[in-house]
Amino acid sequence: MSWIPMGAHTVPACVRPTRRWLVKLLESGPSHVREVTDDAALLLSETLTNAIRYGIGPSVTCSMALCPSAVHVEVTNRAGSDLPHVVRDADAEHGRGLPILAALAQTWGYRRLLQDHLSVWFLLETKPPARQRPPAVRRS
Repeated sequence: MSWIPMGAHTVPACVRPTRRWLVKLLESGPSHVREVTDDAALLLSETLTNAIRYGIGPSVTCSMALCPSAVHVEVTNRAGSDLPHVVRDADAEHGRGLPILAALAQTWGYRRLLQDHLSVWFLLETKPPARQRPPAVRRS
């Protein structure tokens, strides 16, 4: 799969400016990419909030890349001891981020990186515009 990196953004533990950064990147893209902006912003908010809440350290790095039929977003931070997991408590105040991620993303996952870092990523499917067929040539 070929990816086109669109940017990376390292921020102090703060959701709003990072969400704005992602929205700006997506809204400057082609129409099929712009269509996933709302879902991407929501999922970034969820993954970034988890990185801030459960991670260690003053900053988080977010990156975005375009794939042929998807947008790939990744949030990387210095990890705490917990790995992403679903909390199954309907009355809990927290714990809805990963189910939202699972519902909206084409796929998602996480990986441990060197030096105690954790990266959580998701793919949002995009539908590129259909290729236009060239007009038929009339023969007389």
